[in-house]
This record gives sequence, C-alpha cells and structure tokens, in this order.
Amino acid sequence: MFGARRRLPAGPAMLALSTGAPVVVVGTFETPTGWHGVVWPLAIPERTGDRRADATAITQVIADAFERLIAMSPPDWHVFEPAWPQDTG
Repeated sequence: MFGARRRLPAGPAMLALSTGAPVVVVGTFETPTGWHGVVWPLAIPERTGDRRADATAITQVIADAFERLIAMSPPDWHVFEPAWPQDTG
C-alpha cells in the first residue's frame, strides 16, 4: 500500500471465496457538519481455481480500495496495530 509492502488478513477474501459473499470496503470521514460514510462494493477478480492465488488477488483489490479511501482523508485513518515494518537502521 502506498508503495510499501503491507500485510493484510486473508479472512475477508477467504470468506468471499467460501460463501460467494460480496466484498465491500467502508470509510467514515468527519466533515464540518457531521460524518460522511462511503461503502464501495468491490469487483472480485475471476477465480483461477488456485485458492491461495485467488485470495491474494481479492486481498490486493481490498488494499487498492483502502488506498483510495485513505487518500480521501488521511487524518481520518487509524490503525490500532503496527501496519508497516519500522525502519530499525
């Protein structure tokens, strides 16, 4: 994400593959008059039959959508765990 490697959980992709459930990303932004929410249904890549590759492709689509949401309002983005490796050098 944003030019750096970022690990994301495969759970949403695996759930979609197992159940056929749609995948959506949601963003919530503070505005001067209140809150604004965005719900984006995602286009899921065609299945290849390789479950791991399919989950990776879906997870990449999710990451791309998160990038777009974060870019809309970076101050509203919060991560409650380490997201990217820290430079220890």
